[in-house]
Amino acid sequence: MPEPERDYDVFQKLSDGGDLWQCSVKGVAAASEVVRKLGRVTKNEVFAMCISTAEIVARTNEAKERSIECHRGTASCANTSS
Repeated sequence: MPEPERDYDVFQKLSDGGDLWQCSVKGVAAASEVVRKLGRVTKNEVFAMCISTAEIVARTNEAKERSIECHRGTASCANTSS
């Protein structure tokens, strides 16, 4: 039986270095999509993370890049369902 999808929180990194919470989503795919969409409307870094493990699963607008990166890996916070 597949492991249930994890909850991820999406944040926007502010110019003062603070993190502004945007929303919570279920699953890596949803987190990646929200990060991608928010990244299109802001120049700030946007990222999604699992609060219980602090694992970042999606990020965009990091440094000078606008590419999205997705990490899949740890069983504690990865979307392992097929």
